[in-house]
Amino acid sequence: MARHPLVIIGRRDTLSLADGPEGAATFRKLAKLTRLGFQLVSTASLNHDWSKNEAVSSRSQPRPKGLRQLIEEAGGVLDAVYYVPHSLLTQRTRREAALQDILARFGVAAEDCYLYSSSRKFVAVAESLGIHAEVITQDRPLARLLDELREIAAQPA
Repeated sequence: MARHPLVIIGRRDTLSLADGPEGAATFRKLAKLTRLGFQLVSTASLNHDWSKNEAVSSRSQPRPKGLRQLIEEAGGVLDAVYYVPHSLLTQRTRREAALQDILARFGVAAEDCYLYSSSRKFVAVAESLGIHAEVITQDRPLARLLDELREIAAQPA
């Protein structure tokens, strides 16, 4: 395993847990991974009506706490939020380019990267690049996937 492997999770996938029964436990698991040396990046799409001047979408819903705050309160660190215009994420080549850019910015090889998303298309593109990727489902929720990743991290090299 790389010195600082990378975990990529969609911002929407994590924030949707904030108010649910698994929320606090999932944020503690994310925090634990960052304390084990994992870098954590959240991806977020920008709506078409986003503006550099406003830095807010009219469709975005304010939350009581932001993702960075929730992870910090659990004792972890969110290294970055990677924003991509939503229209670019609808194209396979654009999804590939976004993932390649994330890997380059963090200096991580695809085999040292783990992506979790509810988007099957995003997971398929990640897998085609050699990234370990899993679809978040009700049968395989993020909390379980993070437990599995922690087990992988605990295995001797």
